[in-house]
Amino acid sequence: MLRRRLLLLHRAIEARTARVHGREQHSDWIPLARNMRNSASLRRIAGGCLLAGICAFGATMPAQQRSPATRPPAKAAHPPAKESQLTAIESRLPPTVQTYIHWRGTKTLDTVKAKNGLLRLWSDPDFAPIRRAIIARALGKTRAEEENGSISPDQLAALLPLFENEAILGSVSAHDAEAQAKSAPNDFLIYDATGKGDLLGEASALPRKASGSAAKSGSYILGGIKIETSEGPRETNFSAQAGNYYLRASRKDVIEDLVSRFSAKASGPSLADDAVWKRARQNFPPDAVVELFSRFSTNSLDVLGRHPGFSTSTFAKEIHLERFNAAAGSLSFSAEATRVRFAILGDTSDGSLFDIAGASTPNFATLALARDGASYNAGRADFTAIYRILRGPLLDALPPKENSSLKGFEALGGAFLGMPLPDAVGLLGGEVASISSAPGDPTFTDLFAVSIRKREDVLNLLRKAIGPMIRREIVSGDATILELETSSKDPATNAPRAKHYYVAVTPQLLIFAQRKGLVDDAVARLHGAPETRAESLSGNPEFRRARALLPASLSGLSYTQMNKQTWEREFSVLLRGMASATGTNGTNPAKGAVTAQQDWLQGVNLGVFSRYLHSYTSGWWKASDGIYFDSYLQ
Repeated sequence: MLRRRLLLLHRAIEARTARVHGREQHSDWIPLARNMRNSASLRRIAGGCLLAGICAFGATMPAQQRSPATRPPAKAAHPPAKESQLTAIESRLPPTVQTYIHWRGTKTLDTVKAKNGLLRLWSDPDFAPIRRAIIARALGKTRAEEENGSISPDQLAALLPLFENEAILGSVSAHDAEAQAKSAPNDFLIYDATGKGDLLGEASALPRKASGSAAKSGSYILGGIKIETSEGPRETNFSAQAGNYYLRASRKDVIEDLVSRFSAKASGPSLADDAVWKRARQNFPPDAVVELFSRFSTNSLDVLGRHPGFSTSTFAKEIHLERFNAAAGSLSFSAEATRVRFAILGDTSDGSLFDIAGASTPNFATLALARDGASYNAGRADFTAIYRILRGPLLDALPPKENSSLKGFEALGGAFLGMPLPDAVGLLGGEVASISSAPGDPTFTDLFAVSIRKREDVLNLLRKAIGPMIRREIVSGDATILELETSSKDPATNAPRAKHYYVAVTPQLLIFAQRKGLVDDAVARLHGAPETRAESLSGNPEFRRARALLPASLSGLSYTQMNKQTWEREFSVLLRGMASATGTNGTNPAKGAVTAQQDWLQGVNLGVFSRYLHSYTSGWWKASDGIYFDSYLQ
């Protein structure tokens, strides 16, 4: 049901885009979107752009394009939700809710749609081709047309005003063991139908018209409320209207429970009384337009135990998955930023999968390597805990034969490295960072760094592990730089050629890049020369203001300055990825279409990005009750 609604939404947005900008839709934008995974900044904002588009299209729907029959009356207008209103629907939801997505409606964006940078970017005509590519890739345009081909784009575009109102789409936990075993659908939909009655009726009728098959329908009365049933070949749905709310569910007991809760002033125990939900609600700011809540349960662990040859129930027990309580997140738009918050809630004390997350501290050793204007992305992991999980619970869950084989590989690995594998893993400090080259660097080469312990042991380990690749060693102060050489082939001529890499081993960090100049610069920055401090990212006032938005102690930090040079870099990476994909297969029938896209991309007005987006900042941290993530797109 959820997938079908997303497909319908996708078609509606596509139709609306074509009408507004006077262009036909083209499926050949899809290869462009596929190659966005090669670009860091484009990858970061693609998901945000999709969500912003859903919001923006509904929020900016011109009133004159609505028919009088579907235009909501003035009394149906809702002001932005206040703090006291945030639990209005949740207080009526049953405590058995497993997962839900709460959409607060595009009306909540009325005060910011002309001020928020991401919403303004999405609506800009210069962004239209990329907008279509993102939607096509994210929601599967071709599949949408195959499954709903009999529904015209104009019909779907007319349904967009439905997104102005509030809705919740979710599921409840199975009510008994039999239902759990059958994996029966448990989903429900709650929609505030104020002013949208006629339009909602049209939306409900469209899938039946598209399928061409008549469902067996019926109805009955419960507490004065009419409940309608629709039984098709694959599923049975129940629906009802309780006051202003349209209710729909895939189970009879669920719809009857919802009807009783939404037609009475007092509904008894609810989700809003749940302690886990109350803690999750801390990630729901008053201005959030989308909220997500998903509860972890033992039912999900039972499903994991069905894989043959591996006892996932044993694995889950030994890493204490029962300590994971819930996941929660929210998306909000303000004049200052687009903000995404997320949390995985649970008991993070020692002995569980939470151990993989590294400790939260105020400083990152790798930040000193970043030049002003570079994109910085760092995080901490406990590699010793990762190895402990692989070595203990994972092996215990394997059958005896596979268990013995992996132990044999472990012994061989230790012999090859000249030290036990736990000792080798313990040489890694846990902090890992990737840093882009500064604006103006035409090579767009990234630098990578890992914190280490016992410099000499790490150096000896590298000599044993990659000795044949080491061409020479260069001593620079307290750092040893290894020049590596590997054999490769020229993609154009297929002739053999050598590729060089450089690894610097310092007392605190292992630094890697494909250009020696980047490694030399990073080593110099560790020594804190005055000229390097003046050009550092950590000294940039904008970075410092963005960093102040996040907690003082973090386990991960990302920052990108989105200036014109940044977008030139990202699109250059994108074009290189597309050229590589088409160059490796000369018989690819789509090569001509992709080449045409490359020509178009080279003429893109990159100013549309820097016009609205200036920086992206995110961080995550580990607390006693979970792992938290927060981000700002400004």
